[in-house]
Amino acid sequence: MLEYLPSTTRASIIIIIELFWSLGGIFEYLMAMFIVPTYGWRVLTILSALPITIVATCMYVSIQYFCRRKTTRDSLVLFFLFSLYQNHLDIMLQVVDKNMLNIS
Repeated sequence: MLEYLPSTTRASIIIIIELFWSLGGIFEYLMAMFIVPTYGWRVLTILSALPITIVATCMYVSIQYFCRRKTTRDSLVLFFLFSLYQNHLDIMLQVVDKNMLNIS
């Protein structure tokens, strides 16, 4: 995905991604120190899965939003999404309603 970033900001964005990756690891370790002894590993697992669940939900809603607007820019975004997932097109078509894209 990094090849799609502008070359002028690519290095800065990579550094920011790596920074938050390591901060997330430290935060997870600190959460484990306090949550596991008191509540157990199951609560830690649920709390750890919460952010990606929220992101996945927001991405699903945004794909539906782009499909319903049907403008040129949104069509380009959909084309980009489908080109990223071209190996998993059958899965993507299950996520996006076929009626929204007018696929027969």
